[in-house]
Amino acid sequence: MTTMFANELDHTAPITTHPVNWRETAKPSAGPGQILMKVVACGVCRSNLHMIEGDWLPDVPSISPIVPGHEVTGRVVELGEGVTNFAVGDPVGVTPLWKTCGVCEFCTSGREMLCHHREITGETVNGGYAEYMVATADYAYRIPEGLDLIDAAPLFCPGITAFGAVEKLDVGPGDTVAIFGPGGVGHMAIQFAALTGAEVVAVGRTPEHLKVALEVGATRAVNSTDSDELASLTDAMDAVITFADSDVVTAQAFEALKWGAPW
Repeated sequence: MTTMFANELDHTAPITTHPVNWRETAKPSAGPGQILMKVVACGVCRSNLHMIEGDWLPDVPSISPIVPGHEVTGRVVELGEGVTNFAVGDPVGVTPLWKTCGVCEFCTSGREMLCHHREITGETVNGGYAEYMVATADYAYRIPEGLDLIDAAPLFCPGITAFGAVEKLDVGPGDTVAIFGPGGVGHMAIQFAALTGAEVVAVGRTPEHLKVALEVGATRAVNSTDSDELASLTDAMDAVITFADSDVVTAQAFEALKWGAPW
């Protein structure tokens, strides 16, 4: 089989005009150092919409047509030359970071996302809204067999974002962490923070999000539109994380942070 079906974007345009088209296109092959994966799932990130609508022009997308999608899981169906860390049939996942140079100051100091030669899945190379996708073997990750590949897909963008934020906090039993914005990324941060043993307070304005927050590990949910509830957090949190792009929310988070707290 030399063709596959994929969602391709030819030109950026408002999403309401349906600029992404599911159609037959050439099936890729794995080159040296690459794997070809049969896609099982690909999550939907808000940044996908930014790219599709042209919010990041002129540099993104960098090819046309392009297949969006960067929270990808699937199984290896082909190994490129030199690949020894995977076998055909392995369950794998791919993050937004498709490849970097590997030798610059950022790559050698654990800051690969700043590499000037980085390639981004679904933005500078074809992503996961397709039947098959090529990935760089050194930037793909084996998924435990017991983990459902559909459930695992969001771990490869919001999951790693949330984990990275919580990992930077030195919190544990006896600490109280407030997470502002318990949405797609925030609800994962709640789970990671709860695993440290800390008490987790979810702060948001959407009742449905606050309900989910309690279900996944928050010990308390605070409606940010209720001034009395919000005031109860003042100078009381050992750490705060905010996932809401709002100056107002940032100010609320600082108000909640204890005087002298490091985060």
